[in-house]
Amino acid sequence: MSVRASADLADAAITGLVLAGGEGRRMGGADKGLQLFDGRPLVQCVLERLRPQVDAVLISANRNLERYAGFGCAVVQDALPGFAGPLAGLQAAMAQAD
Repeated sequence: MSVRASADLADAAITGLVLAGGEGRRMGGADKGLQLFDGRPLVQCVLERLRPQVDAVLISANRNLERYAGFGCAVVQDALPGFAGPLAGLQAAMAQAD
C-alpha cells in the first residue's frame, strides 16, 4: 500500500455492519441477534466489540426492527422481498452508509 493510499484510508469514515436479518431456520425461526449469550442479546455483545473499531454502525434486520433500533444504531431492511440472504443485507447497508 502506498503512503498516499494509507493516508486516504486513515481519513476515511468506516461504517460497520451487523447482519441480523436472517430467518433463523437452523434455530427454529428464532431471531439470532436477540438470543441471549451470557445473559445479554448476542447483538449487544457484537456491538460492544464493533463500536470501538468504526465510526458508525448499521444493523441489517428484517424483523424486530424496533428492538434492534433500541441498541442505538440505524436499522436497514433488505430492498429485496422475503429473506434474500446476507448479500441483500449488505446491499441495503451500502446504499445507506455514508
